[in-house]
Amino acid sequence: MASTTGSTILDTQNINNEGKSHKRNISKSSIDMDIDKFELMENLILSKIDSLLTNFENKLSMEVGETAAIIKSYTPTYTSIVNTLKSVKSYLNKNHQYNLHPLSQIIDEFEYHDNDHTEPSKFIKSIQLLNAQLTDFEKHHNLPSLATHPNERLIALKDTLYNYDSAMTISNFRHLNFFELPFQWRENKFIIYGYRFAKSHVSAITSLFYWHNETVNIWTHLLGACYLLYLGLFDYPNSNTYQIYGPSKNDHLIMYLFITSAIICLMFSVIWHSYTNIGYLNIRSKFACFDYSGITILITSSIITTEHISLKDYPNMRLMFVICSIIAGLVGIGMAWHPYFDKPESRIIRILFFVSLAGLGVISFLCSCFVHNISYCLNLFSPLLFSFGWYLSGVVFYGSFFPECIRSDVEIDNFQISDETIMKLDKSNQLLTYLRKQPKHTCHSNKFSSLWWIDWIGNSHNLWHIFVIGGVLGHYHALLEMFKRAYQ
Repeated sequence: MASTTGSTILDTQNINNEGKSHKRNISKSSIDMDIDKFELMENLILSKIDSLLTNFENKLSMEVGETAAIIKSYTPTYTSIVNTLKSVKSYLNKNHQYNLHPLSQIIDEFEYHDNDHTEPSKFIKSIQLLNAQLTDFEKHHNLPSLATHPNERLIALKDTLYNYDSAMTISNFRHLNFFELPFQWRENKFIIYGYRFAKSHVSAITSLFYWHNETVNIWTHLLGACYLLYLGLFDYPNSNTYQIYGPSKNDHLIMYLFITSAIICLMFSVIWHSYTNIGYLNIRSKFACFDYSGITILITSSIITTEHISLKDYPNMRLMFVICSIIAGLVGIGMAWHPYFDKPESRIIRILFFVSLAGLGVISFLCSCFVHNISYCLNLFSPLLFSFGWYLSGVVFYGSFFPECIRSDVEIDNFQISDETIMKLDKSNQLLTYLRKQPKHTCHSNKFSSLWWIDWIGNSHNLWHIFVIGGVLGHYHALLEMFKRAYQ
C-alpha cells in the first residue's frame, strides 16, 4: 500500500482519460479546478483502507492478505476507490461475526451515491464524507479491548469523539440530524433535525443570522435583553415608583442590580445557544457553564431584591440575609462549572438546584412574617406570584421535554443519553451500528399534528425561554409595586 499512498501526483493523461469516462458533461476547466483536492482525498481514503485492513489482520483470525494485495495494485483514481471498496465489502461479507457491519454501511452509502460523480462538487463532497467516516471508524477500532477496565474503556471511547470527523464534514453542506452528532453533543433526543456543527468562533456567531434549531432560543433572549435595557434606561427612571415614592439610592442600586443580572443571564444564554454546537468539546463545555452561571446570578439577585424590600426596617438582619444569598450564589456558580453539572443525566439535578436556590426567598418571607405580621407580608409579597407562575410553568416544560416528547413523525430512541448507555451499546457491540443510525420516519411524518416542525419552533426549550422572560418582567413589575407598598 505504500506505493499507492506515496504516489500523490497522477499522470496528466490518465487523469484526463478518467475525467472523460466519469465526468463527460463537465468542462476541462472544472476538472482542473478540483483535481488537486480530488487527488489528495483519494490518497487519504486508500491509505485509511490499507491501515484498517492491516489493523484487521491483527484482530481477526482470517487472513486479509489477498484483499490487501488487490488494493496495492490500484492507482488512486475514482475506479480504484470503487473497486477497492467493493473488494473490502466482499471480504467483510465473509466475516459477519466480527461486528464490521458499520464499515459495510459506509461502503454501501458510498456505492449508493457513486452514480452522482458527474458533478465535481458533489463528487468531492462524497469523497470527503467517505474519508471522514473512515476516520471515525478507524478511531473506534484503535481503542483498547473490551477486556480493559470499564472506566478506561469509557474514557477511551469518549476520546474518540465518535462521529466527530463525519459531523465536521457534513456540516459544510447542511444541518445535521441528531444521530449524526458526536455522542457528547447529544442532549435532547426528541429534537431530531436542524443541528449545526461550527468549526470556528466566527461560524458560531454568524449562525445568529440563519435558521437552525437554536434560532428561536437565541433570538427570544437576545430581544428580551434589549427590552430589559430599555426598561433600565427609560422605563424605570420615568416610573411612579422612581419619581413619586422616591426610593433611596440603595433602592435604585438594588433595582439596577436585578435588571443588570437579568441582562447578564439572557446574554449568557444567547452566547451558549450560539455555541451549543461548536465543534470543540472543551469550548462547548465552558459556554454551557456560562449559561448555568447566568441562571444562578439571576436567581440570586431576585432573592436579594425581596430581602432588601421586606427587611428594610431591620438593616442588620437584611445584611445577614444578603450575605448568605451571595454565598449561596457563589456556591451555585462553582457547581455550574463542575463537569458533571452539564451532563444530560444531570438535568433533574440542575432543576432541583435552581428551585432550591430560589427557595431561599421563602426563608426571608418567613422571617419577615415573624418581625412584621402575616397579613403585611402577604400583601407585600403578593405581586411576586405572577412571576413565580411564569417560572414554574417554564420549569415544567424544561423538565418534561413537552411537547416534542409526543412527536410522531419519527421513531425516538427508548433510552437515555448517558455514560451507562454508551457502555451498554459498546459491550453489546452495537455502538458503531447505533452511530450509523438515521432517523426513521413514520406514516404520520407529513401531518402537521405529528409535530414535524417542533425541531425549529415551539419546542420545550423555546417555551422555557419565553416563560423565563415572562418571569423576569413579572419580577420587575412586582418590585415596582413592592417598593410602592413598602413606602406607603
